[in-house]
Amino acid sequence: MGFTSYIVYLLFFISGATSLIFENLWVRMLSLVFGSTTLAVSSVLASFMGGLALGSYIFGKKADSIARPLRFYAMLEGAVGLWALLSPVIITKVYPYINRWMWEEFHLQYFTFSFVRLIFTVLIILPPTTLMGGTLPLLSRFVVGTKKEYEIVGLKTGFLYATNTFGAITGAAVSGFLMMPFWGVRWTNFIASALNLLILCAATILLEEKITKSLWTRRKVTGLVEDFTSTTQKTEKETVTSAPSCIIDSKARTSALIVFGLSGLASMNYQVIWSRALSMVIGSSVYSFTVILVAFLVGIAVGSALFSLLVHRAKNPILWLGLIQVWIAVSSIGIYFAMDHMPYFFATLVTTVKNYNKHVGLIQFFMFATAFVSTIPATLGMGATFPVTVRIYCSGLERVGTDIGKVYSINTIGSIIGSFAGAFLLVPFFSAIGYGYGLQWSMLLGIFLNLLCFAILILTGQNFSPVRRVILANAPILILGVIVFLVIKFNLYWNPGKMTIGPFRISLDEDILDEESWGEPEIPYYFDGISTTVTVERWGKHIALKNNGKVEASNGDDMSTQVMVSALPMFMQSSILDGNSDVLLVGWGSGVSAASAMAFPIRSLEVVELEKRVIDASRHFQGVTKFDFPYRFFPYVKKEGLKIVLNDARNYLSHGLKKYDIIISEPSNPWITGVSNLFTVDHFITAKKNLKRGGIFSQWVQLYEMSPGSICSIFKSFAYSFPYTAVFGADPGSTDTLMLGSNEPIKFDLKVASALLENEKVKEVLQYTGLEEPFDIFSGIIFSNKREILEFCNFAPLNTDDNAFVEFSAPRDLISYQAYRDYVHKFYDPEWSHGDVEELLGNIGSSKAERSENYANLALSLAKGKRNKLAGKYLVRAKNEEDTEMAELAVLVLSYLFDDQNEPEVKFGVTVLGPQIEKKTKEIFDEKYAKILKLIEMKENKRAFEILLELPEELWEFSDDEFQFLTAYLEFKNDRPGDSAKRLEAVIAKKDGYATLHPEIYYYLAKAYYNSYNEIEGVRQMKNFVLLKLAEKIKTKLQDGKNGKE
Repeated sequence: MGFTSYIVYLLFFISGATSLIFENLWVRMLSLVFGSTTLAVSSVLASFMGGLALGSYIFGKKADSIARPLRFYAMLEGAVGLWALLSPVIITKVYPYINRWMWEEFHLQYFTFSFVRLIFTVLIILPPTTLMGGTLPLLSRFVVGTKKEYEIVGLKTGFLYATNTFGAITGAAVSGFLMMPFWGVRWTNFIASALNLLILCAATILLEEKITKSLWTRRKVTGLVEDFTSTTQKTEKETVTSAPSCIIDSKARTSALIVFGLSGLASMNYQVIWSRALSMVIGSSVYSFTVILVAFLVGIAVGSALFSLLVHRAKNPILWLGLIQVWIAVSSIGIYFAMDHMPYFFATLVTTVKNYNKHVGLIQFFMFATAFVSTIPATLGMGATFPVTVRIYCSGLERVGTDIGKVYSINTIGSIIGSFAGAFLLVPFFSAIGYGYGLQWSMLLGIFLNLLCFAILILTGQNFSPVRRVILANAPILILGVIVFLVIKFNLYWNPGKMTIGPFRISLDEDILDEESWGEPEIPYYFDGISTTVTVERWGKHIALKNNGKVEASNGDDMSTQVMVSALPMFMQSSILDGNSDVLLVGWGSGVSAASAMAFPIRSLEVVELEKRVIDASRHFQGVTKFDFPYRFFPYVKKEGLKIVLNDARNYLSHGLKKYDIIISEPSNPWITGVSNLFTVDHFITAKKNLKRGGIFSQWVQLYEMSPGSICSIFKSFAYSFPYTAVFGADPGSTDTLMLGSNEPIKFDLKVASALLENEKVKEVLQYTGLEEPFDIFSGIIFSNKREILEFCNFAPLNTDDNAFVEFSAPRDLISYQAYRDYVHKFYDPEWSHGDVEELLGNIGSSKAERSENYANLALSLAKGKRNKLAGKYLVRAKNEEDTEMAELAVLVLSYLFDDQNEPEVKFGVTVLGPQIEKKTKEIFDEKYAKILKLIEMKENKRAFEILLELPEELWEFSDDEFQFLTAYLEFKNDRPGDSAKRLEAVIAKKDGYATLHPEIYYYLAKAYYNSYNEIEGVRQMKNFVLLKLAEKIKTKLQDGKNGKE
């Protein structure tokens, strides 16, 4: 291979890289305009592949008559580069208006709307991809220009195809891991376009002297004498020479072409299935999809390259092609039975690394390794299919371009059908009839298609007797039938609990591998939907809803967040009591947020959800939501005032056809690709435009498993987008935060909040939160205005559609979570200097006494969130207004809570053991109990606790309240507040009068709660302690007065 050939292969390598980059960029840009629904994204991919097929066919027919195919190829590459420079302008500046027009005209006509959207997608994607599609037949024509080259046509074109695929691998990896994360979408597009223009220059200038001879001159020089006209007029019925070593008739050639099309269909079907399945293993981040694509392409490239070297030696290429199809099928059967073990394979790899945060790249390599191991056997066969098919189908030197174009276009058409059918027909259909297991049955269908390809080739091939043909053709299909029977008979489906265990949450992997600690939940719901795989897990009374293995909602720890994301903006909306508020909710989840919103006096609620099966699965939360599910099909739920829309929320808001009083956004985590688009400046500005005057936008965002840079990028982007903002914890100390944004000042109306807390429906949903008093709204305050957020987050970049900062940084944070796990505590530090609620407060009283009481209540509420400095500020203000009883109560509560110097004196007396305790044990106890009391008196609590733990366990079961209190006291003093609180609650629950006579129990209970991150209960119990102490004082005074009179 000479210098010219090396350069040509290099150029085609670069072409493969830029083509893949453009595909990723166009999918990304058009998804932001037309939405990220599966149909919208598939429309882009179909347009892309459709252009490749069209270009391959059109330019393939022309390639054989073009005198200088390399120069023509260069012009195509240059045109692609120029179109790529122009397309972002059209997509970002023109298409948003087209999208809005389409929605206005056709949104009630689903199929019409989808068709019109496809047309506009085709208009922007088809021209450049048609040019891309023409590159392979043109270069095939160039590299196969002599009889000698034609004798190894499979090698030449297969290697060309492999080179281009290796380029695509490089483009996917470099753009996904380097270019877009560091340079953003715009510069990535510029660089890729420049590379295409570089190809134009290289092919037309640098190689000018190397390719001046036309194709026909080259033929003459090499002595190839061939009547072009007569050869091209051969009928299809005639035998053609595909290579010197074998003769293949037209029927076999046609069969090979059909098989290549069916193989493309099966391959894309596999890619859809494996991408969906592996996303449950390595996550749904942008990096995960990149490594899955790279792993898929690596197999194809290597398979093509290997068989390019071997195929010219094949004496029976038809049999080779058939055996390759069998290999793909057998490999896929192996993958089928291994797939639900891949979560544990990945978790095992991950746990070999001790410090995840220092080895992010290594963990991402493990993601690639997992995808590679899962796909490589079958993808090697997929790659091998191309050179072998070319070897069979090429009918003569003068038709190389035409034949290659036809082969490539047929395969691409099959791929388009496989992509669409897999996503929209096969998975949903098989899920509906196959117990929700749509991915698995679709995979078995793909295996059937490969075996069908083998049967077609054998039945139409040569050198086989009729009997052998029948046996060979039917044997694999019979074997598949047996496998299907075994799957049904013995329930050999993927274990849904294992498949959705979620090892992509690196923090869980060690627990996942510990089967005893993790266990296996009941799976009452499993369904492979169009967009995601939806499951419901049940662990006793605890229920969790998952999307692709990621927990999205539960009836446990998530309840407070699910309620407050809806409740918080309602409490801050001054007009909520009018009953005329229109609300939009992004994301259905468990339905708890929707139910919470509808508990408030609103007029309507629209919910935008991407995957309808999430709504179906939420019927398992009916005990919490109280929704009625009368329908088996969408919308499943029936509720007056409720409307559910299946769409991408960002796309839905971009239409701007309706304005809302409140928009609630509770999507999944921002590290998930697609979801990340809901955390950019561009989206926040769009959402702002959809608010009525005085409307409020409520946005959930996580603090856990994200770096300070990612967290602050979201906070900063939100504050940048809205003139008035505030950030709250979902509850005190929560790792979930709620951002409020508005075009108007956000003001807390005490009368509105008080009225809402009297509403029985509202009170019912608030039982899952710590919100009991109006000012409890501020217990989780983090930032109270835009200035605070921008100052604190000044170091972080804005998160935009162009830089997609969070989309690329958050998945890395998910791996390096150990480095940031303590960062959340910074927001809830008692000395936190931000979050002064001054400018959020409206009118909180007309008289001094009223304001004093309200400021005192505010101070107590702030203490529930450990906002000690702020609590002190408003306590002083309460005292300054007027020295009311409420202000005095607040002073006492906070002084006991914050200052350990105010700890009450406690004296423990004689304890009585139950009659079940033996005399000897009692004697031992009396001796040690006396020591314990003396040590407590000497404040040697550690030693006292050690002696206490030496006592027999039965003593606690048959002991009185005095001993339980003493034990709880020592547990508290020895940094075991959780155990102490539990024991003290048990004493109080007896209601035998002991706790009333010993109010110190409430003091230590309050301190135990406050020190174990249950600040709300801590404040509540300290109020009980103070009230009991005050009652005790009053009782003493009354008793003294009575004694004095006597």
